Amino acid sequence: LPLLSSSCSSFQLQERFPSSLAGSEPSTRLEHSCPANYRCEPSSVRVQELLLLEGVRQVEVIEGCQCNASPSECLRLPSLKTFFPDSPLEQTLDVGRCSNPEHPGEGLFCLPMDFDSILIKTPNGHRSVQIVGSCRLREPCYRVSHMEYYYEVVLNSAGEKLELIKEIDVGRCLGQCDPGSPCLLR
Repeated sequence: LPLLSSSCSSFQLQERFPSSLAGSEPSTRLEHSCPANYRCEPSSVRVQELLLLEGVRQVEVIEGCQCNASPSECLRLPSLKTFFPDSPLEQTLDVGRCSNPEHPGEGLFCLPMDFDSILIKTPNGHRSVQIVGSCRLREPCYRVSHMEYYYEVVLNSAGEKLELIKEIDVGRCLGQCDPGSPCLLR
């Protein structure tokens, strides 16, 4: 997909707007920085880990933006994220994302169909990162495969302990639902 060489403006989303914009429609609050059929999207994202009272929290920090063509079909698109930036463990992965074609009135959304996992090295061992495998037009609420990995200790035929990684498809409900509908996100 083509992208424009000029970068789009970065906006920080806020819940408060200047009083001059408070009563205006959302579409008039921000200037459009990309031409028609293009979207202003992150070009680089770093994942920063913060140690909070509740534990470690990951925050995605957008470092740059660019105007990308907005495809009319449902596609898996690249989405680069850098984990542990400026450290010996720095690693940039394409975690993927789904395009967002407009299908008004059809009730279909371009949503992830399957996911892969990649183990990355962290300061505290290894961690699994979820990668979007493919995208497809779907109803607004559906189940996808979601793999979780657990260390399992078993005894081999000689009675020795072995550590194995056990893979379990625990599933995940994805989508957007109307109030009162049974789709739950987990």
